[in-house]
Amino acid sequence: MEFAQVSAGYFPLFGVPIVRGRAFSQAEDSPNAAKVALLSERLWERRFQRRNMLGQSISLSGEPYTVIGVIGQSFDISEFGPNPDVWVPFQLDPNAADQGHYFQVAGKLKAGVSVAQASARLKVAAEEYKQKIDPSGHLATGEAFSDIAELKRILVASHKLEFYRCLTEKLLTYALGRGMEYYDVPTVDKIVANLDRNHGAFSTLLTGVIESAPFQQQRLLTNPIADAPSSAPSLTQNTP
Repeated sequence: MEFAQVSAGYFPLFGVPIVRGRAFSQAEDSPNAAKVALLSERLWERRFQRRNMLGQSISLSGEPYTVIGVIGQSFDISEFGPNPDVWVPFQLDPNAADQGHYFQVAGKLKAGVSVAQASARLKVAAEEYKQKIDPSGHLATGEAFSDIAELKRILVASHKLEFYRCLTEKLLTYALGRGMEYYDVPTVDKIVANLDRNHGAFSTLLTGVIESAPFQQQRLLTNPIADAPSSAPSLTQNTP
């Protein structure tokens, strides 16, 4: 299932067709706001048989979200990547300096503004943003670093296996839609050992997660064979 985190301005910018309910507001896109979600019309029909889902709770990666709208199937952004099944708000804190975020940015030019003028202004804004970020810091083990390049060198030289383990657990958590448990330790150990042998190749990590027993068992639960009884989907509706 594909899901997207977007800002409140995403919907008016792209002219997103809302066929049921509404888009989320600026307040709902604020830090610590209530968790809300919009479903694609395809998902609404496939998983929920077009039942009235407005105000209903669904679970995304173990977290409850309230459905507030349905986006029409005519909306197609495949030129930017896979079409999402679910949209949730960013809820980023603009004043936070201890987190990293990677996302695409889109906008429309104002009347009378050229592409060259907009590019020049964006370049200035990017430099101003960089100046607000202090890339220095220190690890819990005491090593200090002045920028991201130095942090990478420290991780590779002194904390390679710990980094592999952390990355493996994060990707497995995302893939399984749940947190790590004690019975996942052998799987994590195996993937970490393979990463170490293959010099941290990302393909090794990805293959290890896909071929792991927990992921394969999850696939059987969420994608039963055609003649088998249907099982609960990974995206579930919560009932009171």
